[in-house]
Amino acid sequence: DGTRRPMGGQGGRKKQTSKALTKKVAPKVATITKASTATASKGAAKPSAAGAKRTKGPNVVPVGDAESEYSADEESPATRAMVVDATTKATITSQLKKAGRVRPTPADAGVLYLGHIPHGFYEQEMKGFFSQFGTVSRLRLARNKKTGRSKHYAFIEFKVAEVAEVVAKSMNGYLMFSKVLVAKVLKPEEVHPELFRNANRPFKPVDRTMVARQQHNKVRTEAQASKREGTLLSAEKRKRRKLEVLGIDYEFDGYAAAAQNPKKRLRGVITDQQAGATKALKKAKADALAA
Repeated sequence: DGTRRPMGGQGGRKKQTSKALTKKVAPKVATITKASTATASKGAAKPSAAGAKRTKGPNVVPVGDAESEYSADEESPATRAMVVDATTKATITSQLKKAGRVRPTPADAGVLYLGHIPHGFYEQEMKGFFSQFGTVSRLRLARNKKTGRSKHYAFIEFKVAEVAEVVAKSMNGYLMFSKVLVAKVLKPEEVHPELFRNANRPFKPVDRTMVARQQHNKVRTEAQASKREGTLLSAEKRKRRKLEVLGIDYEFDGYAAAAQNPKKRLRGVITDQQAGATKALKKAKADALAA
C-alpha cells in the first residue's frame, strides 16, 4: 500500500512516538533555558547600593538588624534571670553538694568490674583478698536498698591501672564457692562519676516498716490533723460511690463514724502553742550541740 510502518510491532510505535515528542519539546526547553539565563545575568550585572553582590531571593533580615519585641527598659528572656522557688533551690543545692563529694577516678587508676560474687564474699573479704595484688583505693559492693543483701557484683578501684589488668586476667573465670567469677577492666568513659558513692562505708539497711510506723503515728498540729481527716473522708466517699455503682452494700461505718469520736480525733494532736514550744526546744538542743 506504500505506507511506512514501524518495525518491531507495538514497541516500535512507542519508540517513534517518544522521538516525535522529543523533537517538538526540545526547541521550547532550549528557549526557556536561554530566557532564564539572560534574566539571571541581568540580575547579577546590577550590584546593590552597598556594593555587595547578592542574588535575588526572599527578603531576609539579618539577626542584628531585626527589631526586638522588647523595649530598651525590658530584658529579653535570654538575659532575664530564672526565678526558682526555695524548695527547688534547696534540692539543686543538695544535689550539687552530693555530686561534689564523690572524688573522680584518677587517670592512672584502674577500675575493675567483678560479677557472679557468691554470698559471704563481702566488702571486708574482697578488700583483704584483692589487696595481695596491689593497693585497693575504693571498693563498692552493690546491695539491695531494702534488705541489704548482696547483688552479686562489685566495682573495685586499684591505685595502679596495670594491677587492675593483672587481676582481670587472673580472676576472670575463677571458681569460688561454686560461682565462676567474671572480671573485666572498665574503660575510662564507662566509669560513672558517682560510681563509688558511699564506697568504703558499711552498708546500713533502712527499716522501712519503722519509718512508716513513725510517719503514721507522728504528732500533728490541729491544722495538719484536720487536713489529713478531710483527705481520708473524701477518699472514703469516692470508694463508697464506686461500690454503690457496682451494687455492693457497704455498711461499715468507716472514717466518718470515727471522726465523730472526740477521743480519736484528739489522739496525737497538739495545739499550735505546743508545736511552737516543741520546735523551739529542738532548735535550742541543736544549737547546744553545734556549740
